[in-house]
Amino acid sequence: MTKKDDLLTRLSELSVSLGREIEPGSTVAEIEAQIAAAEAELEQKSQESSGNTDGNTDGNTDGNTGGDTDGNTGSELLNEQATVHVNPLSTFSTKYEGEQYLFTKGETSKKIDFDLAYSLEEINKVEILG
Repeated sequence: MTKKDDLLTRLSELSVSLGREIEPGSTVAEIEAQIAAAEAELEQKSQESSGNTDGNTDGNTDGNTGGDTDGNTGSELLNEQATVHVNPLSTFSTKYEGEQYLFTKGETSKKIDFDLAYSLEEINKVEILG
């Protein structure tokens, strides 16, 4: 069997798994691209069926449902730490993971770690903006 035959077999398997016909490309490069796209689609369907529809499998919930991806792929988004902007309800400073933060009432903060934002929101120090 040639490489192209192996790729066509894999594409056929993915077509069955997805429940739809995938018309194979004419070149090895096209078929490889189709396989990558079909595997990504199958992975997305798998995540949706397990109840995780935002593509985020690390347990963090940053509220990003794909609207602000800056062209990143799902795997690149998984590697980014969840960060958000907050609106301080008073002026205060705090230390988090060895770094000092100063929050000024009425001034939207730079993006901060979601865990810090959540803990500050719990004690009514900030509003999470996203």
